[in-house]
Amino acid sequence: MGAKRQFDLNMSVAYYAGKSKLLEYSGGAYAQSITDPASYIEKLIKDNISSNLKEFDAWMAKNKESISAEPVVTVRVFMSGVAEKQGHIAYSKDRKLYITDFEAEPDQSSIGAAATLSGIGMKMQASTLRNITKVDLTLTVYFDKSRSWMKPHGKNVTTLQHEQLHFDITAIKACMLKQLIEQAKFTPGNYKEELSNMLAKVQEEAGNMQNTYDRETAHGTIIDEQEKWTERIEAMKREQKCYR
Repeated sequence: MGAKRQFDLNMSVAYYAGKSKLLEYSGGAYAQSITDPASYIEKLIKDNISSNLKEFDAWMAKNKESISAEPVVTVRVFMSGVAEKQGHIAYSKDRKLYITDFEAEPDQSSIGAAATLSGIGMKMQASTLRNITKVDLTLTVYFDKSRSWMKPHGKNVTTLQHEQLHFDITAIKACMLKQLIEQAKFTPGNYKEELSNMLAKVQEEAGNMQNTYDRETAHGTIIDEQEKWTERIEAMKREQKCYR
């Protein structure tokens, strides 16, 4: 009677999309035999591969929409109607500014009767599954009460309407930023920097538009120019979809 020998079999089967590993199965088996175990090992290999293929087919059926051979970044942009900080007012088409919202001490060296400090906040959450990175981006257009001011002679409807348009300009630019982001293409390596750069660029454009608005209306004191800007801003607001 021949000597009994033990044969160990360890194997792994991996599935890839391009260079990205999607799934890997590992397993092992052993046999004791006094004869040639080749036929037994061959059967183990075939059975293992067949089982793995069935499992992979089932896995693919559930996950095919999230599989990509190349890295992909998708960005969803949300416009928030809730202020992130105390003392901030989030922009809303239904919530106009009040004179009492201007809480800061007036800058007596300024020729303006009032000043609006508004901006665009950006908050980001990201998750990555295999080669797909999903980013949820929240933009908040805010008015900072603690840094916005009115002089006593500026506490009137005319000045308030002028300042409201400053806030409207910020909101319009934020809506344009949303559209730019949704149209852009990002990679896992650049999306954070690109989003930050896009925000900075739009903030700069908003600041330039605010300055032009004040210069052409002389801070709201040239009635004809103020009316032109009011019509212009209202038309731009109607073109945007963020606040409908």
